[in-house]
Amino acid sequence: NWTMKVFSGATHVFDPSAQTWEKLPDSPVTLGYPACATVAGEIFVMGGMQDGQPSRDVYTVQHAGSGLKWLRHSELPEPRLFATAVSIERLIYVLGGTRQFEPFDSKGTCCTSLTATNTVWVLDTADASKSWKPLAKIPGELRWGEQAVTDGTAIYLFGGGYQAKVDDPVRKFNEVLRYDPASDRWSRVGGMP
Repeated sequence: NWTMKVFSGATHVFDPSAQTWEKLPDSPVTLGYPACATVAGEIFVMGGMQDGQPSRDVYTVQHAGSGLKWLRHSELPEPRLFATAVSIERLIYVLGGTRQFEPFDSKGTCCTSLTATNTVWVLDTADASKSWKPLAKIPGELRWGEQAVTDGTAIYLFGGGYQAKVDDPVRKFNEVLRYDPASDRWSRVGGMP
């Protein structure tokens, strides 16, 4: 279990060619557990714990001259932590997560999942309104810690777990789900071992 949480605004970039890290300007808030995606070289950092509170705020990290800068972009429909995100062309999808940080104890030992969600939102980054739209919810039981990837056409969601109370056993999910953005439909495509 993780027992001590230290949230930071420190930001670094890794250059794989040189195998070096470079310090960037700090984020405007301390961050923990956000969802992240990249569109056209711009990094979107969505929700998570920001300055110690569950947040709806969306920030971008974008090029500014020879460096990078942080900008506040928009807001998610509600606070979201531990969500997963993918991008397909100019669209960003934020899937699942929890609405609150639910530590087991006052030290911050992580986490139950009573506020887990099955929401899916999409943002068209080319839309000047910067509004998130709801899509078909993740089917089945609530979970968190699931991971999503895309092949550029569909979104695949893997696994997850659920634990409502500290003394409950952790329920683990091995299913693999597929979301088709064209039809706004989910299907089960298999299970992990």
